[in-house]
Amino acid sequence: MIVSRNPVELSALVYQDYMQAINQSASIRPYLAAIDGPCASGKTVLAKELKKQLEASYGLSIGLIELDHFFLPPALRTEARFAEPGGNIHYERFQQEVILPVLASHTPAYKVFDCGIMDYAEEIVMTENNIILIEGVYSHHPLWRDNLDLKIFCQADLDERLERIEKRDGQKKLKRFIDEWIPLEDKYFTTYNISESSDIMFQSDSSRPF
Repeated sequence: MIVSRNPVELSALVYQDYMQAINQSASIRPYLAAIDGPCASGKTVLAKELKKQLEASYGLSIGLIELDHFFLPPALRTEARFAEPGGNIHYERFQQEVILPVLASHTPAYKVFDCGIMDYAEEIVMTENNIILIEGVYSHHPLWRDNLDLKIFCQADLDERLERIEKRDGQKKLKRFIDEWIPLEDKYFTTYNISESSDIMFQSDSSRPF
């Protein structure tokens, strides 16, 4: 596994892997790179920086998909679903609306699930992209993991992550992360060996925003 701490260096690694992939394949579908990792580890900032670097330095068109847009709707929020490793995301919809269209060289289109209203909001229609970056916890889900061209795992120390969450969301939300969301993430990471099966480990640090 390659370890990186620098987004510029990481963008060069992604570009090299992208060029190797397109030179070895007759497929015209976009290259799929996914950034997984625990909450507040820097995934969103890293994804945005990668998009910026890849477009500015290499002239590529980069699409960015946030897995937060695929939170579970109320009907699926059952005890059995939350007991399932990786069940805390609407993985069936992501597979149908993003992964399968990309594999068929079609343009993905999907609706954003808004937790503020607990319903679907605007529709996002992707443009044609060289690379699609998928960002969020559960983005290396085993349902589509083998279809990813590159798997990046973003990591940061737990104390640093908790400090970031409290600063971002307040103490009440921090408690919910500790009691509920972090254990669900950890079960998914452990069950499916997410960090160990990734291609690149990106180590976030306190000098960068989250």
